Amino acid sequence: MIARFWDSLISAFCWWLCAAMPHRARVIPHAEDPTQPLLQQFLLYHRPVNGMKPSISVYLQHFLTPESPRFAHRHRWHRMRSFVLSGLFVEDRFSCKGYLCTNLHKRFTTYSMNKDTIHNVCLWHRHCWTVFVGISATEDWGYYDIEHGLRFSTWREHIKQRVPALEAGTVSQ
Repeated sequence: MIARFWDSLISAFCWWLCAAMPHRARVIPHAEDPTQPLLQQFLLYHRPVNGMKPSISVYLQHFLTPESPRFAHRHRWHRMRSFVLSGLFVEDRFSCKGYLCTNLHKRFTTYSMNKDTIHNVCLWHRHCWTVFVGISATEDWGYYDIEHGLRFSTWREHIKQRVPALEAGTVSQ
């Protein structure tokens, strides 16, 4: 009972933040079908690259619809850490040889990824929100075709629509 109340409360607060400060929020469309929303993000913090310090971006995130079961992806961040604020979600991780590991991430748990983590979010609770921390972005990210032996394509080749970058207020390059 308390867990459901918590999940509902966090979800309502996060949606309120997105509505109250739309300049800090964006919806990421599906890579293959930009008419379908995939992910809601809200930028909490960004520190750009400064000399020897790495860039850091912190987002609230909420999946709106499932990722395509045909594709997995790796992120543009060298290192990532997420904390599940509410709800839960299920993630499939793949090795470069195609081995699959399914992970359940529940509220109040944390998990890490790096630039080599290949994964797909396949199921989540409707009130699931995470805090996502990405450190040191790179251009070396993209998608893997699961049905064709994890054949890689860059994000530029794969996505059909670019979205504004919250960190700079411009379209992602």
